[in-house]
Amino acid sequence: MSFQIKTFILPIHSDSTIEDEMNHFLKSHKVINIHREFVSNTEKICWCFVVEYIVDENEQSSRNKGIKNAIDYKEVLSSDDFAIYATMREWRKTTAEKNGVQLYTILNNEQMAKIAQDKIISIEKLKQLPGIGEQRIKKYGKEIIKIMKNTLDINASEVSDEKNEKNK
Repeated sequence: MSFQIKTFILPIHSDSTIEDEMNHFLKSHKVINIHREFVSNTEKICWCFVVEYIVDENEQSSRNKGIKNAIDYKEVLSSDDFAIYATMREWRKTTAEKNGVQLYTILNNEQMAKIAQDKIISIEKLKQLPGIGEQRIKKYGKEIIKIMKNTLDINASEVSDEKNEKNK
């Protein structure tokens, strides 16, 4: 058995995604203690939870196996799609840090890959993706579409430059 900790940050005004993830985590682990703190400053108001839990060796080895089976999107996506995915991943990281939320509350890897593959450039198409509800659309929809349009314009101009070079 080993002792582990996990931290959850729950902004006061957020969708229930983080709460759901935390509740699922609590139900599926042997919790020893939960330390909670209400944090209020000029930028953020949130609850912070530090969960202490026990993982036995059998659970730990099965979790490690699951990590090895994670999708490597660099292998799955085309090089152009992966470039879009990487741009979105950087934006997601910056946005999560700025808002004090977990990465997956903005977009998960599968959603970013789907956006990149399908070249989604409208809010309507974004709404059709599983797990992207009104709250995420309100918070991040315009930025996601802006990133996609900017990235696709860059890719289109690179293709035009390559064609011009070949015609010379």
